[in-house]
Amino acid sequence: MAMPEAIDWEDVDAFRIGGTRKEEYEDLDLDDYLGRLGEEKSNITIERLRTRHVSVRFSRSGDFDSRWNVYQCLVTEQRLGSQLHVLIEGRWFVVSDSLVAKVDEFASSLPGPVTALIESKAGEVEAKYNARLADSAPSDLLLLDARIKRPGGASSGIELCDVLSARGEFIHVKRKTRSATLSHLFAQGAVSATTFVADGTFRDELRKVVEAETQEPQRTIWLEMIPNGKSFVDRSKYSVSYAVIANSSRSGTDWLPFFSKLNLMQNGQQLLNLGFRVSISRVAIT
Repeated sequence: MAMPEAIDWEDVDAFRIGGTRKEEYEDLDLDDYLGRLGEEKSNITIERLRTRHVSVRFSRSGDFDSRWNVYQCLVTEQRLGSQLHVLIEGRWFVVSDSLVAKVDEFASSLPGPVTALIESKAGEVEAKYNARLADSAPSDLLLLDARIKRPGGASSGIELCDVLSARGEFIHVKRKTRSATLSHLFAQGAVSATTFVADGTFRDELRKVVEAETQEPQRTIWLEMIPNGKSFVDRSKYSVSYAVIANSSRSGTDWLPFFSKLNLMQNGQQLLNLGFRVSISRVAIT
C-alpha cells in the first residue's frame, strides 16, 4: 500500500483504513491491514476496496481527513502470460517485455553503496534517520539534510544531498511511499550532481555551511571534498548513492516498483554520462 499523492511524511501522525474501525496505523502496510481485518479479509471485493476510505491525521490537526479509497492505495505488479501489468493509483498499465528487460538489467547492474547504511526504526521520519546515519560515523559522514542553497541566478534552492561521505558519496535518502516519491528522489540526485559540477557559486555556498558547522580536522576534509567556485571538479571522485527506506523480502532490486526503476534508469544514465558513479540500496526497517 502507498499514498497515491505526495505528502510530507514528517507531517503525518497516523492513518486509519476502512474496515478496521478506529484502529490507527503508523504506515500504510498491507500485511498489517490484512492482519487486523482477521476473518473479515475473506469478504474483500474490489467494490468494497473502492468504498472503504483511507484517512490521515496530520500532526498539526487532531482530526482524521478522509483522502483516498483503499483501492487507490494498492500497488502491485503482476504477470499475465508474458506481459507485466502494473496497478498504481487505481489504474492498470501494461508494460512491454523489451522495456521491462532493459529496465531490470540496468537496475540490477548498479552496485550497493560504499558507506555502510544503518537500519531505520519503525515510524522514523527521514530527518531523524539522516541525523542518526551521520552520527554513526561522524568523522566520515556529514549531515547536509535541509541545507538548501541557491545556485547562481536561481530563484529556488537545491539540496546537494542528505548525507555527504568522505569518500565522495552524495547520499540521498527517501522513504518508499509511491512511485512518484521515488521518481523525485532519482531526479533530485541528478539535478544536484549536475549543479555541483556546473555552478561554482553553489559550491561556494556549500563551503560556507561546512566552515560554519564543522571543526578541524574534519573541516579540512570536507572543504577538500567541495572545491571552491573557481576550481575544477574531478567527477571521478564522486558518486550518487540512493538509499530507499522500505520493508521488503525481495532480492536484488525487485523491491522497487517498475516505474521507479524506469526513472532510476533515466536519471542514472544521465549521471553515468556525467562521470559519476551510481548506487542503489534498500534500508531495512526494524
